[in-house]
Amino acid sequence: MRSVEEFFERCGLTPRPGQVEVAEQLARMLDGSVGLEAPTGFGKTVVVLAALWSRELLPITWRVRTYAVARHIADECARCELRFFIAGGRERTCPLAREYGPALPWYCRYRRRECSYFSKLLERAKEAYSGGITAFSYEDLSAERGCPYYQQLLVKGVEVYIAAYNMGLELPAAVEVVDEAHNTVEVRCLPEAEVWEVLSPIMDELPESFEPSLVGELLEMQLARTHDLRLMKRAARVASLLKGVWAWREEGEVCVLKLLRPRAARVVFVSATLTPVAHLFNVPVVSVPARKREALVTTWLTTRYTDFDEKMMTSYNKLLFVLRKHCRRILLFATKRVLSVLNYDYGDEGVGEWLARGGVLGLLARGRRAEGVNLEADCVVLAGAVFLPPHVRVQKVGLSPEVIPAVTALQNVGRAARAPDARVQVVLADERFARIPMLRESFEMHEVHDIKELQEALQQQTARFSR
Repeated sequence: MRSVEEFFERCGLTPRPGQVEVAEQLARMLDGSVGLEAPTGFGKTVVVLAALWSRELLPITWRVRTYAVARHIADECARCELRFFIAGGRERTCPLAREYGPALPWYCRYRRRECSYFSKLLERAKEAYSGGITAFSYEDLSAERGCPYYQQLLVKGVEVYIAAYNMGLELPAAVEVVDEAHNTVEVRCLPEAEVWEVLSPIMDELPESFEPSLVGELLEMQLARTHDLRLMKRAARVASLLKGVWAWREEGEVCVLKLLRPRAARVVFVSATLTPVAHLFNVPVVSVPARKREALVTTWLTTRYTDFDEKMMTSYNKLLFVLRKHCRRILLFATKRVLSVLNYDYGDEGVGEWLARGGVLGLLARGRRAEGVNLEADCVVLAGAVFLPPHVRVQKVGLSPEVIPAVTALQNVGRAARAPDARVQVVLADERFARIPMLRESFEMHEVHDIKELQEALQQQTARFSR
């Protein structure tokens, strides 16, 4: 095993306090899969790279949730003098992506022998690529040479492949790093009408009681047979959605609980909030203590369906009115039902005005419109603990019912408080948050029982922030 300190010297980097010790501990545990939990700002990326380099486990695949994160990992690799390649999915590399839309993965899987770009790559592969391709990103690859998606397998000299969670290409690396591993458990949704339109042709083939995965398999069979591009596009979105663990209807959408399962035999799970889902991976975790963030729990509020009446709506509006006196920019996370009732739009249309003028910006607590949001705010309000419906029995996969609202809360707060020293007021506006023990590992939670107590607590927090 090579020295971790040698890695930092080789890169010309001065390790931060604790980085060498954590990298050495991680390296010793890399005979199998392992987790790393450390606060934002600790330098997790460099620590993991140092540990893998010291064990001579490169090349690796670094899995990320978004391409914005991929650029950050690439910058860290460059700083550490490691050769990287940002791999792109079919939707980013294929010249036919716009034409085929969401049906592209299935077209490529079942029809690629008919594709002129794939044929061109096969014809020229031995002649043009015997020495491999030099590139740093999928953007460096040209369709004139054949299929850019499969060209990525011919890129030479790579030490760190950087790819999205769901990219299916089997990259030549024996170890995977899963970045932001708390995102491996997520809820995805599609409009209910779109789902039923796609399912209607195969309803006769379904038993009275069925699992979502069975529907996904039937749709994949339909996709393999069809040449109708419009049908492929509609069915592809639904087939992808229904590869989850459970499906249910919620607020006009069909939602599915999805779990990411890495394919590699050896995996490093990395996150600032790994604890809520660590037991799913059944791996030892190297944990770096983090400073807990203060959070106020409003015990007189709840969005529980049976209690969310007109009086409760008024109480939530009073809460936001008071918060606007103390905070310029407020992020309000909630479900579509709650945001609609409180008359707050959701989505990214109002972000520019919110950044310039302040006020309250409503965002969905989970789902596809909640992804990729990172906004600096003075206050984050979680209007409701987002539990799954009671019939979704997550215990079957080793999850407790509180995991989803806990992970959702941590993700929501993290979108506004990226730096560990970010001065953000956190308001958990639902009495059910006080009964989620998992949150107490990340927050110093203080219960407030009315508006007056809330105002006093906000004033005390503001005074501490100003010191």
